[in-house]
Amino acid sequence: MISYNAGNSSNWQSVWSQSFTAEPAPGNKPELERYFPLPDISVPIQLSAGLLAFYATSQDADPKWKFAANVKRKYVTGLTVGGNPDAVVDSKRIFLNQFSLLRYPVSFGSSYSLLISVPYWHRQITLSLWEYTGPVIDTADQKLEQILERLPVL
Repeated sequence: MISYNAGNSSNWQSVWSQSFTAEPAPGNKPELERYFPLPDISVPIQLSAGLLAFYATSQDADPKWKFAANVKRKYVTGLTVGGNPDAVVDSKRIFLNQFSLLRYPVSFGSSYSLLISVPYWHRQITLSLWEYTGPVIDTADQKLEQILERLPVL
């Protein structure tokens, strides 16, 4: 089992934060307030941490709204079909006005990128991302070391 010291703020590093606003859609009736959906957002950095924290806010969100976005983790595979060498490994949800922890226990390479899909009803969203930089403790490794220490005694 993997454990983190996530409660210590010095174990987190802010790596990215940005706001996005939907463009108004043309139309004859301004009272309709039509907007184009926000396009998918590609986080412009490569990540390698197994634990991330997202915080999402929206000035225009209804207080009942909880869902902020889907976050997809992508790796470069070297396989190219249709001109895209990236493979989506998994998709996780993040929520409005609360920290969302994303744990990635399996690594498929040295680093990965993130693609964020914001639902069409959000006209504005601010996303902040932190990477866990503290100690990662694997209790399975600790138990294995204890067993190996006892083997010479047997």
